[in-house]
Amino acid sequence: MKKITALIPTFNEEDNLRDCLASVAWADEILVVDSFSTDNTLDIARQFGARIIQREYGSHASQRNWAIPQAENKWILLLDADERVSPELKENIQTLLNNNPDNQAYIISRKNYFFGHEINHGSWGHDRIVRFFHRDRNRIEECGHHGDVILNQKPGVIAGDIIHITYRSLDDYFRKFQMYTTEGAKVLYSKNKKSSIIKLVFSPVWRFIHMYIIRLGFLDGLPGLMICVLSAFYVFTKYFKLWYYHNISAPDKNKKY
Repeated sequence: MKKITALIPTFNEEDNLRDCLASVAWADEILVVDSFSTDNTLDIARQFGARIIQREYGSHASQRNWAIPQAENKWILLLDADERVSPELKENIQTLLNNNPDNQAYIISRKNYFFGHEINHGSWGHDRIVRFFHRDRNRIEECGHHGDVILNQKPGVIAGDIIHITYRSLDDYFRKFQMYTTEGAKVLYSKNKKSSIIKLVFSPVWRFIHMYIIRLGFLDGLPGLMICVLSAFYVFTKYFKLWYYHNISAPDKNKKY
């Protein structure tokens, strides 16, 4: 059976990490890449026997690309601290590793929860992500506040879900909102992208229409409406910050995004 490393980036994740680590306790290695947490994150990681490496956070993709080559095993299961592996997904990954994977990367469905409500429509309800892949044959590229796994061939698909507990409180939401909009704007700035009236006005409107109407976000009731409104506001804020960086105060160019 091929061995697997569960890779989990962290920063002050004491409220989330325990359940995440419990869901991957079966992995041959748990590798936590930490951005110098100041809470009990590292103590919790040690309780589960995780190997800890630390690096100052630069961006979503750079943090992961730095950590992936340091994994002991060639197969990587990448999780955020607010995600958990379902029992079905665990069994299917183990079966796949036991029978030698045919692909170099695999798509996994993700169930997203918004303050305890499962979201089944909109962009959140059709979430399929590459999180299980070969360490040496794939990489992660910057893409907004998250990164995409860049594939060398068509990925396979694994049955089972990643369970995503997105936010535990309003403070948690707005802390991540601030971080993600800033990082998204800095990625665009590093690529010399510009803001404009069209992007500030029409991009948020289109985001709302696409999520709420075209992708049926209204079927998720009030939580669906809140997600679509907040997503539109995210787009506006990201382009506002991009305008700010070009016209008022540029971000630190020595930092990689």
